[in-house]
Amino acid sequence: MKIYISRVIVLLISIFLTNFLYADSKIDIRSKGILMNIDELSYIVSIENCIDLLSISYKSGTILETLSVSDTVRQIYPVNSCLAEIYITGENRFKPSVNLLFKSDINNKVEYFEEFIIENNLPELSFEKVSILQIDDQQHLNVSVNAKDDIDISYVAFSVTGLKASSLRSAGGVIERAREEAFFATDGFQKVYPLKDEQSVFEFSGKMETELDSGSIAHEGIVLCDIYVVDSSGNRASISQIAFTGEDVIEETYGLYVQPEQIIFTSILESTTIIPGVEFQFRGLTPLPGPGTGIQYESTHPDIIAVTEAGVAYPLTKNSIDYVSIKVSYPGLTSISIPVKIELNKELKSLSLNNLNEKDQLVLSKLNSFFPIPLVNCIFQDDSKSSISSLLDLEYTTIIDDSLTKVIFDDERGLKALSQIESSQSDMVLGNINAAISGIVTALSLIFL
Repeated sequence: MKIYISRVIVLLISIFLTNFLYADSKIDIRSKGILMNIDELSYIVSIENCIDLLSISYKSGTILETLSVSDTVRQIYPVNSCLAEIYITGENRFKPSVNLLFKSDINNKVEYFEEFIIENNLPELSFEKVSILQIDDQQHLNVSVNAKDDIDISYVAFSVTGLKASSLRSAGGVIERAREEAFFATDGFQKVYPLKDEQSVFEFSGKMETELDSGSIAHEGIVLCDIYVVDSSGNRASISQIAFTGEDVIEETYGLYVQPEQIIFTSILESTTIIPGVEFQFRGLTPLPGPGTGIQYESTHPDIIAVTEAGVAYPLTKNSIDYVSIKVSYPGLTSISIPVKIELNKELKSLSLNNLNEKDQLVLSKLNSFFPIPLVNCIFQDDSKSSISSLLDLEYTTIIDDSLTKVIFDDERGLKALSQIESSQSDMVLGNINAAISGIVTALSLIFL
């Protein structure tokens, strides 16, 4: 009798756990492509555990659609997970909702829904760590990042290369040559999709082509990562990161560079931001603007020219003397001095812009990505020139023909094209951005190729 009761209890516990498992199965809905204000939108439903799944039902407009388990696509990872594609029309096309029916609880459906909006805010992306894991007696390289968005993340894409420091040294520091002996390399970018709503940690893992011993992990492993995240509206953020598998890998630095090379203040209200860069052994020339990067700034005459920890320089007085400079330094590298002048009687003649093509146009080479507005150069009456990266009274106005394309202009992030132009129009000027300072205006023509 005791054995019989024990079996009943085990059976009841098993049924309870099974029902709980599927009722609490992780579900996510993501946009299949970039959200647009069109009549029909497609979404991907991700279900963590599909072993007991019978059907997926959803409303598209006024029609109730039902998908069987044969309409889903099974995934290798996570084990037993599956995907289903749904198409939503009508007023609720931005509010996809599904009902899941499982064999274990055929009388109760699991309802899940999400709400989407079209927005222009960039998602957030930050690097977390790299590690080497032992899975089924094989080494796997694991890369982890944090990604967040105010609406929904569509995917995170990873391009990862693992090199030994000795291989890089043998290749003379040329990464492309060293890749031939990489212990790990992805074939282009590999996408990782969210498994649940509001997921913030995304991990990419792959089997290593060449295993490393403990000494190589501690002293030799270098991992080069290019990673980007895309949200449901097509907004994209990216990072490039070099990481080490151990704490003893040291990266050398080769040189320090700065922009601008000279600063001329023509107004007591002006300021300029110094953009330094360091040439690293593994990651190449890397811009290091802002505070907290190891760059230090020092004015030779802080009572005349001030500079902040973030590299923002500005005049404190109308009086100027010869040989005022700002010293920019980085540990282990030769410092650079930027000459600074205050010339309030200097008259501005015109403005010019950097990084334009041969037709003095800014080319937007792809859709749904912000491109920075080029830095402004000030040309004075005596034809002297000063590269000024930020001025308090720099203003932009836009003149864009919406009949040709949809272009978003943002003072901080730049320009983003939302729609393609026919190939026959590829050389057509879309509009102008006027950069104005002290009454001087320069026009920046825009094209999209």
